[in-house]
Amino acid sequence: MKKIAFFILLCVLSLQLFSKPVVMYSFDERSDELVEFEKKLVKRLDNFNFDGSIYFLSFSDSILTLSVFEKEYRVPIKQDYIERAIDSILLYNDYFDSKSDIKIDYIYKNTISSLSKLKRGELYYAKDNDGKIMSLLVSDSTSDITQLSSLYSRDLVPLLKLEKTSPWFFSINGGFVFTPKLLLSGEVKVKNTSIFYPFNPIVKFKLSKDSLGRLSSFEAVGIGSTLPLSKIFPSSISLLRNSSINGECFLYIGQNPSLLYGAGWEIYLLYMLNQHIGLNVGFENFLIYDDNYKYYCFNSYELKVGVSFR
Repeated sequence: MKKIAFFILLCVLSLQLFSKPVVMYSFDERSDELVEFEKKLVKRLDNFNFDGSIYFLSFSDSILTLSVFEKEYRVPIKQDYIERAIDSILLYNDYFDSKSDIKIDYIYKNTISSLSKLKRGELYYAKDNDGKIMSLLVSDSTSDITQLSSLYSRDLVPLLKLEKTSPWFFSINGGFVFTPKLLLSGEVKVKNTSIFYPFNPIVKFKLSKDSLGRLSSFEAVGIGSTLPLSKIFPSSISLLRNSSINGECFLYIGQNPSLLYGAGWEIYLLYMLNQHIGLNVGFENFLIYDDNYKYYCFNSYELKVGVSFR
């Protein structure tokens, strides 16, 4: 059994190895900058499922001449210019052009734009010409062109096709309140990004225990807003590029078995693992009264962790 498992693992690793682009040299010199450039270029191209060959033709005075995508390029290879040198090869390349009318037309630093007028708040996949999903984007603003923000991305270049996808997010969360004893809660939450963008209407169902150990159920409606960190931080930092800060506030009504009502707010960080699933962690504070206007629930912060999917 162990031999079979080892054989399967070896096959998977072999497929990963041979799926990467092949780099061929026609010269002997390989500086540290050139090796770093090679590794980063191969990694970027592998994200796009490129399985062709890269030919390094000559290298002198920090200028590299190479052939890829059946084209020849001359780029400066310096320690502080490697990322921009790679971008100069990938940007506006026919290899990524899906020929779709709706696509990414421009990328400048952290700005992503499309010449198509897209509805604010709608979610879009950015796909390469083989249909591989490279990013999950939200249409942020529309004037003469549409500005988009990245919620999740592996890599982005102009000419990728934009395909509309569902604007719904679902979350399952667990909560922990540290009063004199540990209290637990759980909730299911649904929100839509497109109806009132940049605000998101939310519906939530919550179960929570009070300090006496009584289980209460709540229904809540609320509104929230999202700040993608890709707007602030460099796109090369994937941990930040795929994260967002979310703030939400709610009105609650519940039973235990008497009528309960109140309000609350929460803030959390959402990190998207891929275009479908994300992890979130944050805090919530909600204040609840019973129908006799008696203070019911401790006004305390609740640590929450959960999973979001769409």
